[in-house]
Amino acid sequence: NYDYNNCSKIVDKIYEIYNKSSTKDIFLEIEMLVMQPAIYFALGNYEKTIEICKKAISLSRNNNLYYKLDDAYRMLAITYMLQDDFKNFELYATEAKKYVEFTGNKLNLAKIYHNYAKCENQNGKPLEAIKYLDLLVESAGEKTFYYYIEYAKAQYLMGNYYEALEALMEIDCEEKPR
Repeated sequence: NYDYNNCSKIVDKIYEIYNKSSTKDIFLEIEMLVMQPAIYFALGNYEKTIEICKKAISLSRNNNLYYKLDDAYRMLAITYMLQDDFKNFELYATEAKKYVEFTGNKLNLAKIYHNYAKCENQNGKPLEAIKYLDLLVESAGEKTFYYYIEYAKAQYLMGNYYEALEALMEIDCEEKPR
């Protein structure tokens, strides 16, 4: 368990110290901005999550760096999905996927496929979810904790309760989700 309220105070202190610096490091600023949405996301503050992601995207683009854009777009996508805004989910997931494919970041590509699978399950389309889960495995090279969770949901939605239970039984409770 994490103390996200305390994390948010620490980030505020980091900004206070950084803003006193006479030299600015755009890469560090983007890194700090991309780190923050996870904190606000965990606190359920989706408005702040969206605001910070968009700020990171803007800073990155304004400086022609395109640094960490896959992370910012991915976090935007999942935030919109959890608010049932599937139009913006699709928009930002597509943007995230473009940057992930450009950088070759297989871990983030697997995360994006997980987000798509989660979205399809949420929309009652388990067969589509399974297609994205297959892509997740292809990208990650293994079946992850998140794979089994979404696969179990898909099987459950299709009425395959035994298969859903089998999938959940594959989860290693000692493994830390990544």
